[in-house]
Amino acid sequence: MFLESGQYEKAVQYLIKYIEKNEKKGDKNEIANCYDKIGFIYSNQGKLHESNAVHYYSKALEIRKKRGSKMIIDLIVSHNNMAMIFTKHREPYKAIHHHLKSLEISKLYFKYDRYYEADCYNNIGKIFHGQNHYKQASDYYSKALMIEKSLYGDNHPQIVRTCKTLAVLYKEQREDKMTL
Repeated sequence: MFLESGQYEKAVQYLIKYIEKNEKKGDKNEIANCYDKIGFIYSNQGKLHESNAVHYYSKALEIRKKRGSKMIIDLIVSHNNMAMIFTKHREPYKAIHHHLKSLEISKLYFKYDRYYEADCYNNIGKIFHGQNHYKQASDYYSKALMIEKSLYGDNHPQIVRTCKTLAVLYKEQREDKMTL
């Protein structure tokens, strides 16, 4: 309710009260979800609030790490949230670290549903692409594409997106070589 009306501070206050209530109940899952929501609120308010986003996303991640296999998807989401905020902060190696953690968890727990694995490869590729590290970006995009083809076949919109991304990468790579 508060988020939709742009009352972010009230939303944060409400979530903090909700956390306190759930601490009494011992509901770690709800507490982590609230920290995640607070992190999301701060991450969408611009640079001034990004350190708050990191703080709350970190708190959610720590709870989820302690809970282990009970919250696997949420653990992947937490690592992706941390990666997103570090990407915004222009701290690519911290972002890659969290994407690699997501990738590790995905490979361990989702051997037969490789959607998350492909997503991690694409995200890491984007970071390398943004730094003009074309070889690494190409490697990660290609890994994602291979998995996506095995998941969706050749004519899925995700395949088209990844192929377009690779085409843009190769075009930029050629242009950079030509300017040297």
